[in-house]
Amino acid sequence: MSSNAELVREVMSWAEERLHEELSVPLLAARAGYSIHHFTRLFAAQAGLSPSEWLQARRVAKAASLLAGGAKVSDAAAECGFSDTTTFARAFRRETGLSPSAYRGGARPAEPPRAVPPPSEPTGGAASGVIASCRLERLPRLELVGLAAEVGPDPALPGRLWARLEPEARAAGILPPRPEYYQLARWDDSPASSFTCLVAFLAPGATPPPLPFSATATPAARCLVCVVPGSPAAIPAAYAELYTRILPGRSERPSGSWVLERYPEAGVTELCVPLEK
Repeated sequence: MSSNAELVREVMSWAEERLHEELSVPLLAARAGYSIHHFTRLFAAQAGLSPSEWLQARRVAKAASLLAGGAKVSDAAAECGFSDTTTFARAFRRETGLSPSAYRGGARPAEPPRAVPPPSEPTGGAASGVIASCRLERLPRLELVGLAAEVGPDPALPGRLWARLEPEARAAGILPPRPEYYQLARWDDSPASSFTCLVAFLAPGATPPPLPFSATATPAARCLVCVVPGSPAAIPAAYAELYTRILPGRSERPSGSWVLERYPEAGVTELCVPLEK
């Protein structure tokens, strides 16, 4: 990685942890140690957009995640560094074409928003691994509804749960119009022996679901998010890479007995591991 790319990545990572604060281009330039003019040109060359465009898009992306998890519009605005809800609504509509309240209610853009890179971190080691990149992200509390089972010696069990989830949820009348799917693994002792697998969709504020469905919530957490492109067949190798190569090389350690998979787009899986310093 070039020194310029590394500098931009470091500033991105620093800003991403402070989206709730009063950030500005002069402040980012000062962090990099450059003049505003030079930093703006350097940032645009590496990221493909100006620092102010990137900052607004990342704030809106974080706000969208909070709103999808059921956060109030005013709370999402404050958490993402907007001075008031009017400014927030204007920025959110520019990026998504929707109002924050409509997005919170389940509406989604007809066209996907522009791709805005989060600060990716080197995963450490050769690029031949199945994990393409890792980044730090603060995940909101997620209310999930789905099918759960204890997974022991039968590794095919999650696949059978997935095959049942959508048709049974639709038949029960609880499947959202635009479901966002997740897979949650939880364990008491060690996931190597057995763990509880929940295949689920996001259902903020849902009433208790009918059997055989169960509802659970993941706590808000600072997570290491690892991007795994390609076939789901690569996921076991991605977990091996995560726990044997990536996590041992970091100063933080997993903070809970759970890990979350989410699927932001077709052909991409993100492994979300809560961290503590």
